[in-house]
This record gives sequence, C-alpha cells and structure tokens, in this order.
Amino acid sequence: SLSAEQQQQVIGVLDRDTIEKFYNLGFQDGTQGKEHGYSIQDELEKLAIENKQVEEETAPEINKRELPEANSAELDDIYYYDQQPPPHGRKQQSIFSKLLNMSTMGSLFYIYRLLKEKGTDQSTNLFSVGQLAANLQHHTEPWQQAMLLFSLYNLCRILLSW
Repeated sequence: SLSAEQQQQVIGVLDRDTIEKFYNLGFQDGTQGKEHGYSIQDELEKLAIENKQVEEETAPEINKRELPEANSAELDDIYYYDQQPPPHGRKQQSIFSKLLNMSTMGSLFYIYRLLKEKGTDQSTNLFSVGQLAANLQHHTEPWQQAMLLFSLYNLCRILLSW
C-alpha cells in the first residue's frame, strides 16, 4: 500500500484548478463550435506524461507480481501499467449512418404515411397532388401539421449537414 504522501502525489495531478481548466477548455470548444475534445488533446497528453512520471517515481515500491485477490480491499491501491489514454474526439459519421438512424427512419415513415393518407382520393383510391394540397390545407389537424413540420425539419437538418 502507498503512503499518504505518495497517494497525494498521484491524486494531486487532478486538483481543482486542473479540472476547472479542462472544463473551461471544453466550454470554449462548445461555444466556438469546435469538435468535441479539440482543445483538450494537448492538455491530456501533458497530463498523461506527468502521470507517467509520477508512476515511474512510485513504481519501485509496488510489487506487480503480488497482486491482491479481486475482492480484496487493496485493489484500489493497484496501478495498472501500460494503459493507453482513450481516443480523442468523436468519429465523423458518414452520410449513410446519418440517414439510417431511428429519427430519420421515423420521419420518412411519418411523411410517407401522411402524404399517402391525405393525397389518396377516397372514391378512386388514386393519388392526386390536388387532393393532397386540399387535404393538407383544410383537413389536417394541428398536431399532424406540427409532426409534418418536425419531420421535414429533421430530414433537412440531416441532408444539409453533409
């Protein structure tokens, strides 16, 4: 087990000022419209280097061959070596993956269903643009109009984000 001073050295890398600095970097990225994790990449690399130096200083006191059992209380004191930091930022989605998500499929289904319902003439069972325009203007409930606008907005948002 590590002494209190050695634990403080390891924990001291993430003090309140450091956490606030990382938060502010993320906040600035969000307000400037940058990709998630854009500004923090260099800071995380610096922190990883500092953390590695602290681990190298405390490593001789840790016997890595005598690891405690998984249910042991000493498990919290183990340092796991050779761990890579998580990848930075999000992966860029392809247009195919953007088009094949649940919200897009739901919007397409609702638009198709509403257009088919409102554009089909009851007497002939044929689709008519004139019938569609008349029914959308005079016989569509407000909630249906709102859902139609939301679905169209959702599709336009995805198509214009290419």
